[in-house]
Amino acid sequence: MNYKTYFQKVQGWQPQNISAMLHKWLINDSLTQSIRTEIIIDMLISEFIESLVATHLKVDVKDVELLAKEFPIRSGEIIKYTNDGEESLSNANVDFLLKVKDVFYLTELKTTNASLNSKQLKRMVCVAKNQYTGAKSDQRTDMWDFYNKILQSKSAKTADGKKYHYTQERIESVLPDFPQKLKSEYKACPIRILYILLYENDDSRKFMKKCQEYGDLVENCLYLEKYRWIKDTSREKLWRDTYKILKEVSWIARYLEGEKTLPMDEFDQQVYEIYQKLRQNKAEDFPGIAKHPFYRELFDAAQDTESEDFIEFLSLFEVLGYYLTGGEDKNAPFFGRTMEDLPDLVLQDMVE
Repeated sequence: MNYKTYFQKVQGWQPQNISAMLHKWLINDSLTQSIRTEIIIDMLISEFIESLVATHLKVDVKDVELLAKEFPIRSGEIIKYTNDGEESLSNANVDFLLKVKDVFYLTELKTTNASLNSKQLKRMVCVAKNQYTGAKSDQRTDMWDFYNKILQSKSAKTADGKKYHYTQERIESVLPDFPQKLKSEYKACPIRILYILLYENDDSRKFMKKCQEYGDLVENCLYLEKYRWIKDTSREKLWRDTYKILKEVSWIARYLEGEKTLPMDEFDQQVYEIYQKLRQNKAEDFPGIAKHPFYRELFDAAQDTESEDFIEFLSLFEVLGYYLTGGEDKNAPFFGRTMEDLPDLVLQDMVE
């Protein structure tokens, strides 16, 4: 099925709950001019940002801490001063500031790979290296000094500026000893850069190749499309629902960049083949799954779909996952199995 047909189906949805409503309008808004999808995606992944980064960097989730969102850093590679000799507090924000063990990560989310740019990268490199043009030798300040200047400035006393103090409170709630250890410990921690993108393509690969000139200062890109599974087993269902939306938004971004068909990774392809088998065969063709107490609903769900379109496969994908794990019944035979087990279970049936 092509993108145009898929989007037409989305527009015809009649949401019955807030999750479905968010799903529908996020897709519609992703195709609407002047609406920044990044803000909504930012909100969706914030709940899982620590698990995502832990999975990507192959560390324990407990070692990853979200300190702040929209963290202010210097806006350029040159430090400028006012007529009074004070440093200009002109700033830009990074989407997430994270601490992974003893390293701080300036983390940027991009919903379109075309928005990757060298200017923003160089700005973050300057922060990580603490190297700027125009810096006075007696006023050499780092990321934390600059942040504290903003906290002490007049602008921080305005209605909007007071939000900086909330950010400080959040940092201190995560790192209770932050004020005491800032100068003695945290200032010495290295700073690195991490990009989070929806998907990988030629643009992202070219950009990451350009990042190689900065060595290990820039981590390998985290592509959301590749993280169907993350280190957060307590909320698998919530992440699966979120991932489905993120993947569809990535399809839209691909569509806007000129791609013509919906991409399927190896796992998508396996489940899609299973879906087709469920549609084309009788219940007797699946003796193994037939033992599952929810088997009849599973088989009926496949038979009740109106067409072989990919959109119908997506809907069934969620049903398969639910019934495979036994829904809410912890006594069900397959409880605790994940969606990754599904291809082997069904394909084994097909062989038998």
